[in-house]
Amino acid sequence: MSYFKLIRFIVSNSSHLMLISTASTMYTRIDPEQLVFEDVVQCRRVLRVRNVSDENIIYKVRTTAPDLYIVRPNVHTILQGQELELEFVYLGQETSHSGRDKFMIITAPVGDTSYDKQVLETDWDKIVSGELKHRAVSKKIPVLMTSEEGVRGAREYIPTRKYVIMLCVMLVIVAYILKKLF
Repeated sequence: MSYFKLIRFIVSNSSHLMLISTASTMYTRIDPEQLVFEDVVQCRRVLRVRNVSDENIIYKVRTTAPDLYIVRPNVHTILQGQELELEFVYLGQETSHSGRDKFMIITAPVGDTSYDKQVLETDWDKIVSGELKHRAVSKKIPVLMTSEEGVRGAREYIPTRKYVIMLCVMLVIVAYILKKLF
């Protein structure tokens, strides 16, 4: 198989490979995968987080713009099989901003343990250390801002030609190394 055929095969099947490699570490199903807000206007969005693991999980929501958003609840325990609705409130601004905001939801399995919300808020770093630190998973939730000019934000989530070329070069290097080894 030539390098180009191998690259074409790997690129065409990369989504399946990514699903296989991350399936063992995903504890939640999040819907929707991005949040859309109207710029300048205060508005509210709901994000559903379902625990799909076989144990209880804890989560914490972080944002790149804490002055612009309120998240309720921002930390919590989600029992096995339970779904929780998170409320995201955009506070609005008098003028428009860049729209490059993001949220990150950090989850970690805690077995049968169920933590109180106040304990998680005050002791998150202490709880998610040691073994839990290595099992914690982060999921980025991009924010799109709509305005009269259109939609802004989440630009870094759109693959560009530069990233595709980098991926292809990396795959050629891997194929070369594998050929030398075998």
